[in-house]
Amino acid sequence: DPDVREPQPHRPPRRHASTGDRQAHEDPGAGPAHVAAPRRRRLRCRASGRGRQATTPRWLGRERPQSCEAAGRSVPQEVTPQKAVRINQRLRNRFTKPVKAAYVGAANADDPAFYELARHSLDDLFSVPCETLHVKNSANLPEVDVVLLAGGNVSLGWQWLQQTEVLHWLQRCCAQPNSLFIGVSAGAIHLARGCDPEQTQPFIRPYLDWLPMIVAVHEEQQGWPTLALAKQQQPAWPSLSIEFGAGVWFERQPDGHFQLEFCDGI
Repeated sequence: DPDVREPQPHRPPRRHASTGDRQAHEDPGAGPAHVAAPRRRRLRCRASGRGRQATTPRWLGRERPQSCEAAGRSVPQEVTPQKAVRINQRLRNRFTKPVKAAYVGAANADDPAFYELARHSLDDLFSVPCETLHVKNSANLPEVDVVLLAGGNVSLGWQWLQQTEVLHWLQRCCAQPNSLFIGVSAGAIHLARGCDPEQTQPFIRPYLDWLPMIVAVHEEQQGWPTLALAKQQQPAWPSLSIEFGAGVWFERQPDGHFQLEFCDGI
């Protein structure tokens, strides 16, 4: 199975590694799809009790789900490697014309080696030609079908992503039919909410907040400190832990809810 792999420039014990898998429904009228994907092993999803009432933030004008179950399905504890194959095939079926993609490498200081890895991985992912642009300049943002938010340092990447013109660009790309966003490691956190585990005093905060969950990535060796922090700081929010090699695909449905699908063995 193809995957997006990006070695990290500095890798403390709780750092972000990178791979990715991606999927979308074959329904041409489906909303934008998103993938949160770090490296090897298995995925678990944990919902912390109560659902949270939707507040002012809205996703493209629609209220976010109030709970994990409101996302369109109950959350399984484990998934099988076969799901990655199905996800990959659905994605290939969805993109039948040449694809234009944007690679955002701000989280790894736009290391060209990471861009090359991502470019080759995206070439392998689609069954059609894929042009991958390395987006660095917020004054020159292309309209694309696919956006890949790379791994690296969460805070460093967010410094670039939170620029007003960049946020507007991401919303425009996201609003296009059949658009796809891939979040790798730190990029998976950027698609939702979470924390920068490299900070001396990390705190849970929203980033793009498109997935209404607190996301932690490949912290299994440390016992998921981000999830422990989430229980203290934002206990009402459901949380999602993604181990090495796992991934989660989510898509907004016409009624404003989200459908989640999990895959292992990426």
